[in-house]
Amino acid sequence: MIELQAYGSNERMLPQIQQVTSLLYREAFNTRQHENLKFLLNHGARDISHAYEMMNEFFTTGTLQLGRAVKVITLFNGTDHYAQSFGTTNFDVFSVYHLNLCSLLALKELFESGMEYKDIKAEPAKMKGAVFAKRKEFLPKPVKKWRNKVAAHYAAADPKSGDNVATLMQSLSVLPAYNSPYYTVAGTSFDFDGKSSQLEEWALTKVYDDLALKLPSMSKLPPLLESIAK
Repeated sequence: MIELQAYGSNERMLPQIQQVTSLLYREAFNTRQHENLKFLLNHGARDISHAYEMMNEFFTTGTLQLGRAVKVITLFNGTDHYAQSFGTTNFDVFSVYHLNLCSLLALKELFESGMEYKDIKAEPAKMKGAVFAKRKEFLPKPVKKWRNKVAAHYAAADPKSGDNVATLMQSLSVLPAYNSPYYTVAGTSFDFDGKSSQLEEWALTKVYDDLALKLPSMSKLPPLLESIAK
């Protein structure tokens, strides 16, 4: 058998799971950082540089001085620093590897029950059933749908029989929107020819926080400043 193993450990799938959970953390951390920056921009920060200074001061000293709240503009806001800088890339990568994590968790469970690679080859239905069970346990439907219709391939470039025209349009024209306290995608429905688009709204960092509660070995994100400031 040829398989990567963590140094000093015989735990199956450990380095693979660690690699994927680290990547999920990276995408979620960047999004959480910009959620906190956006909160500060809406509460007294002069610009993005000042928001970084305020955030760093808080996480260093615990001091948070806020100004008067300003109106939050969401949905295709072209001046939004996060949307301009990253688009949906954090959401795209996160959704793909969230599915991969479910596959690794299924493999780990089967391997630790005594199954081996030759058994996977001989019983593919058992492997697929284990993966589907993990997806049902850990993967929110909006994340799976985003992966299938945007991240892995745009619905417009690989249309399925169940995709309506509004969904094809939406797959190419989504930006993150700040819906306090989270950045979300797919919060705006597209309508065409009497039908609404099929993507569903989700917040990356909320999905990550919920996942980390189920998998305690995952790193915890920094807190939302909005929750601290209340």
